[in-house]
Amino acid sequence: MKPKELYATAMEDEFNNWLAKFDSLEALFASRHQLHARLTKQQLDGSIEDHSLIIGPVHVSSTSRVLAGAIIRGPAIIGPDVTIDHG
Repeated sequence: MKPKELYATAMEDEFNNWLAKFDSLEALFASRHQLHARLTKQQLDGSIEDHSLIIGPVHVSSTSRVLAGAIIRGPAIIGPDVTIDHG
């Protein structure tokens, strides 16, 4: 799997350009500190329930869910098919 295949929807242009540099997940993982430094806003494409709290630059994939009571402090990227619950 190539890193650009991790996300079902387009993210910020700068993020997409940065992600396209990597040809393996290992190379992407080694540069994750650069990834978080480049996030600048929230992009909440998934299902976000009431009474959840999202703070800072967070991207939530369109096929992911954030349930009531969950807290996410950015910078964070929630990939496809993820459920974040409270606790």
